[in-house]
Amino acid sequence: MNTKANFSALDAALKVLQEAGSPLHYQEITQRVLAAGLWKTEGKTPDATINARLAVDVKKNGPSSAFRRAGRGVFALNTERTDQPPHAPVGMRPEDKQKNPRQGARLLVLGYLERIASSAFAEFPRQITDLAHSKHGVYALYKGDRLYYVGLATNLRNRIKQHLHDKHAGKWNRFSLYLVRKVEHIKELESMILRIADPTGNSTRGGLPGAENLWGELHATIREEQDRQIRKIFDIKTKTRRPKPIPRKSHTEKPRSNKRTPALAPFLAQNIKQLRGRHMKQTLTAQLNADGTLDFNGKRYNSPSVAGAAAVKRKTCNGWTFWEYERAPGDWVKINVLRK
Repeated sequence: MNTKANFSALDAALKVLQEAGSPLHYQEITQRVLAAGLWKTEGKTPDATINARLAVDVKKNGPSSAFRRAGRGVFALNTERTDQPPHAPVGMRPEDKQKNPRQGARLLVLGYLERIASSAFAEFPRQITDLAHSKHGVYALYKGDRLYYVGLATNLRNRIKQHLHDKHAGKWNRFSLYLVRKVEHIKELESMILRIADPTGNSTRGGLPGAENLWGELHATIREEQDRQIRKIFDIKTKTRRPKPIPRKSHTEKPRSNKRTPALAPFLAQNIKQLRGRHMKQTLTAQLNADGTLDFNGKRYNSPSVAGAAAVKRKTCNGWTFWEYERAPGDWVKINVLRK
């Protein structure tokens, strides 16, 4: 029997059952696996782990599983499988990678857990350790069904457990984790998720250094196609010079023109003089002028959302839910109530 610990728990169990030629109790399977050095674990209950892995594989894969139940706690080879020969390995060993190039080396995510209760760290510490200890990847924290925070770690178990006691404590109750094969991919994956989901618990937006922003290229190709269609419709034979695309401007570069009616102009009768907003534990204030414009940090804005984006230093911000006004002494409410 091979004595190198290069098998997964299921592969090792399969190897033992193949050599035994008869059904075995999961405790006997575990003893033979460990004695032969086929599989190693840091958990203190390896027999429970083997039993759980076998039971899950049988329940999940049904007739396609390499195993079948032969009694209470007893497992045997499933000789009635239709998808592959009964002795095909469940997992893939290092020497099998070249045989199936679509698996193994091409996998980016090796495994995942989703929406697991935070109480698992207290109630099942060994099982969590066995699955995630010292492994690297990306994790997400949830408050109910709402995404709260995304992070990366080279030791997922310790990092997630740390968030039970740090500044994020009490702000999440479920977690997901995704084990990544190559550690150099983790940062880009985290940045991509941050840019898509924009979780409330993350103070920074993910960056993609070295990646090209394709906005300009898409803009140019669309304009080129529009020019081609216009020439075809009006039977223009000579190709005219296509105008250069207009570059996008950040909301924080210049205040918008005062030609538009300021958004807060209809509510000046409320006698509002000052607005405030909170960002990263800081209280920011803006002055409301008689014409409905906002003064913040030396600049004037027509829109509370544009002023809010400048305050939080992001491209967009819902100023109606960011800024507050004092409706009564000490009673600060969102300015969104003015529109209701």
